[in-house]
Amino acid sequence: MSEAPEPTVVRLPEGRGAGKPVAQPGHGGYPDHTRARSPYAAHHTLIARARSFGFGKISFVLLVVLPTLVTAFYFAFMASDQYAVEAQFAVRSKETGGGSMDGLTLLSGITGSAPSTSDSYIVENFIGSRDLVGKIDDDLNLRKLYARPEADYFASVDSEAPIEDLVDYWREMVTTEFDKYSGIITLTVRAFRPEDSVTVAQKVIGYSEALVNDLSRRAREDAVSEAESEVARAENRLRLSRRAVARFRGEERRLNPVETAKAREKIIAELEGERAKLETQRSAVISMSPNSPRLTSIESQIQAVVKQIEAVRFQTNQTDGKGEGTLNQQLSQYEELETEREFAERAYVSSLASLEKARLEAVSQNRYLAVFVQPRLPDLAAYPLGLRWTMTVLAAAFLFWAISGLIVASVRDHMA
Repeated sequence: MSEAPEPTVVRLPEGRGAGKPVAQPGHGGYPDHTRARSPYAAHHTLIARARSFGFGKISFVLLVVLPTLVTAFYFAFMASDQYAVEAQFAVRSKETGGGSMDGLTLLSGITGSAPSTSDSYIVENFIGSRDLVGKIDDDLNLRKLYARPEADYFASVDSEAPIEDLVDYWREMVTTEFDKYSGIITLTVRAFRPEDSVTVAQKVIGYSEALVNDLSRRAREDAVSEAESEVARAENRLRLSRRAVARFRGEERRLNPVETAKAREKIIAELEGERAKLETQRSAVISMSPNSPRLTSIESQIQAVVKQIEAVRFQTNQTDGKGEGTLNQQLSQYEELETEREFAERAYVSSLASLEKARLEAVSQNRYLAVFVQPRLPDLAAYPLGLRWTMTVLAAAFLFWAISGLIVASVRDHMA
């Protein structure tokens, strides 16, 4: 066996500590821990220590280079081309004129209004729903369409996939974006053949338009139904108010207390005028001949007129002994009934107008799907985005490798 090399000894110059041997680092003869205390230890970083614990070139190749190469190889040689078509549409409604409406029209509850963005959200959710996927699957057989021979294994769908997996796959291949400010829905459909993407997009637009038409039809039917119910309520109210007026006339035996009151007021006014005329004559006779026999006759006429005025007023404010109220009471009740009848008539007329308006609107389509960007046959494949995904995998793998190295180095450093 060869003997270990002897340590190199250097003598210090004369002075303090002269003649003491000093061992040179790196030549043996001293424990290894003396190296850790050298000034060079300050330059050791955590990544350098991680490299000493196995996170060096091998780990970098396994965790960063290999996944990136696999991803790049897949997108370069295995990933199938995907053709995308784009369509843009919006849910629109007819502009309704803001004509004048009285209080009765507002009470009827039948007023025109433009649809809110909720209709667009309904269409957007419908495009990703299982209902639409089932309908289009019945028409086109989506499992076969998205399992073309051109499709690679990872991008295609299983021909025996359940409907739930098919819906998840559909939401990856068919996406929508809704701009709530403009109300525009952007539809993007991907497929492995250009004609397939156009066909699927046309089917989506067709069923979306049918949904909007159905919503419009239901809204029109609801408006007509509500208008008819309002007419029925107004008609019943008018019928009851007319019956109340007729019952009042039968019970009080007066066709129109208002006209009776007017007639009595006219009689009283005429009697008051006659009384004033007689009083004028009496004043004239007294001034000319205070003892004239004519004065007695005028006095008698004045007294008769006064009694007649009091009798008419007494009839207005007193019952006739047969259970009937005074004319004032009858007049108050009749005015209330007549006001109710007139209001019921106006409400009935207004409800008829609202019903006619609802029927006219029901004839036309007040909601519709406006497609202003039609799906066109693509010439080039827009997907998959190989370079983007490769760079994403590279960045994620490198970040994972760096964080893992720092964690392992930190743990080993505390354990040492």
